[in-house]
Amino acid sequence: TGPTPRTSRRRPIRRLLIVTTAFLAVAACTGTAVAGGKWLKNTIGAVGALNDNGKGNGTRVGATEPDGDLKQVNGYPSTRTGAASVTVAGDHVISAVSGEGATEVVSLPANDAPPRWTTTVQMEPSELRISAVGDLIILDGKRSITNYGDDVRAVLSAANGRQLWKREWSHRTDIAYYGTDAVVAIRSGTDKHSIARVDLRTGKQEWIRTGSPDVLSTDDHRAEPMRQWPAPDTTPTATLPAVNGVLTDAVVATTPVVELDAKNGRGTLLDARNGKVQGTGKLPLDDGIWVAYDNLVIGKTATQSSGAQQVLAGYAVPGFRQRWKIGLAAVERIERVKPCGPHLVCVAITGPDANHTLAVDTRTGTSVWRIAVDNSDEDWYAHGDTILGGKSTFFESIDDPRLINQSDGKARRKFTEYTTVLATNGGRMVLLSTDGLPLKWQLHVEETATDRGTNAVPVGDKSPEQVAVAGDLVGVITGDRRTLALRISELG
Repeated sequence: TGPTPRTSRRRPIRRLLIVTTAFLAVAACTGTAVAGGKWLKNTIGAVGALNDNGKGNGTRVGATEPDGDLKQVNGYPSTRTGAASVTVAGDHVISAVSGEGATEVVSLPANDAPPRWTTTVQMEPSELRISAVGDLIILDGKRSITNYGDDVRAVLSAANGRQLWKREWSHRTDIAYYGTDAVVAIRSGTDKHSIARVDLRTGKQEWIRTGSPDVLSTDDHRAEPMRQWPAPDTTPTATLPAVNGVLTDAVVATTPVVELDAKNGRGTLLDARNGKVQGTGKLPLDDGIWVAYDNLVIGKTATQSSGAQQVLAGYAVPGFRQRWKIGLAAVERIERVKPCGPHLVCVAITGPDANHTLAVDTRTGTSVWRIAVDNSDEDWYAHGDTILGGKSTFFESIDDPRLINQSDGKARRKFTEYTTVLATNGGRMVLLSTDGLPLKWQLHVEETATDRGTNAVPVGDKSPEQVAVAGDLVGVITGDRRTLALRISELG
């Protein structure tokens, strides 16, 4: 349901709380208070270092003086306590909080003025996602108890909050936005999966293509827009939904859409404008690990045996002729493939003794670099000439982040342990850290290309529910359901 496939609610601090509790327990068992105090001070620096004055620097301990300023410029409380989400639309933070049989949506300006508008949508879902698409606000709710347990979508005007339409929206995932139209992948209950284009302003379907029957698991996907690296000073044909609503790449979408029929090993190239077929051919890929990028469809080839050698292959559109392939060692497994630079895809590879990220030149299928990584679930987001890599989590964040060069894979910077990236957009990232004991949570912003950063802003004694960033504005839903607007300044 909704703009992105991953919608599980996030609790990124669970590991930090467990570690902190363990540290306190061990410290209590040390031989003397002095020894225990020194051990505690030196060990828990990553989760809230105790300075001599009793104040904490959290995971920003050792950081240089901030280059820019991050400041709270507005806030709005909510009496509701249910599912919540936040996005940034222009110079406004748009938040949604569910509870009491409905969802309150608020447009909060990036100054000390009152909300531009507030409205109530009749849905109370267990999970919520809000997104800005052009001059529209898209509200997606999963398992709404006020809608007979159905997944629901509502679309509002960003200007005044007026509800344009609302309807049941089960088994649908937005894969690209063409203006205020969405191309949507639909998982049918009859297993006849479809691709459709929908006018988000009216909710009307413009075209639909129904595929052959197939059974898809949670991680499988049947449709992808053709992605490309953005050309300088140009407006992209289409944009991609942010992962979990808040994590974005530099990559944009183009007009072609690829449909993979993994059951029959076939690929179809569609025109997103009208759904017409532009090409077909053999495409024997695993429908859980593939991407359409740089006029190729790249992924793990399908195998009948779990122990067979795994192969990464690239197929050129529109005819899906195999352009190149790379075989892995017999013990290695492909876990993920994503664009990570101009003419570059990165591949997460796991093995019995080590994990790696492999960068492949899409034009030739040759390895550009290969680096060892700590995580078996490595993920990355590319901006400019820099890749933000780290551990992909179920909590809508990137743990153990580090910055690496696109050109050679060499590390530019690794963040302090226990740092978490909550949102990325336009070469900026929002990082979560802690301050002191008991834990207080704070956010700061850094740029991926320049390493410039802001001061940290406190957001409460509970971890934030969600954070979004766009331009100079950061939107926050706190753990106690406050909406915060934070302004970035003097950062470049």
